[in-house]
Amino acid sequence: MPSDAARADGHARPPHARLQEIVFPDHANHLGTLFGGQALAWMDKAAFIAASRHARRTVVTARSEQVDFRRPIRQG
Repeated sequence: MPSDAARADGHARPPHARLQEIVFPDHANHLGTLFGGQALAWMDKAAFIAASRHARRTVVTARSEQVDFRRPIRQG
């Protein structure tokens, strides 16, 4: 019987991470929406956790080519 981390074809499932953050006033601009840099930092944290689990070694973010912010994230 395959473990929880393996699929039926024997390959490992891709790791995933789920983080929950609350947008506090110090994370928001004067419009009450999340700073883009803070959103990128939180995305990078989740990516680091997933990549570290997959690689089972130290990983770093080398580059992010493009991020499109489609909707504002409100404080609260």
